[in-house]
Amino acid sequence: MLIVPSLVNGSCVLDLLPGRSFVAALAEAGFRPLLLDWGHPSGDALDYDLGDMLAFRLEPAFDAARDAAD
Repeated sequence: MLIVPSLVNGSCVLDLLPGRSFVAALAEAGFRPLLLDWGHPSGDALDYDLGDMLAFRLEPAFDAARDAAD
């Protein structure tokens, strides 16, 4: 399961504290959660628009999640 946080809040909003983790709750429920971290843009990524973020960050994350499921 690929968890994709908003670009505004980042990944930490889903995994705040021990005992208050959405990701940990999913794992405890028997899922294998993978959490996308958008990171902090630098270099060429500073000029990315939404389409670029989808193409250069989200699509590779989908590929990695699919590979991990095999």
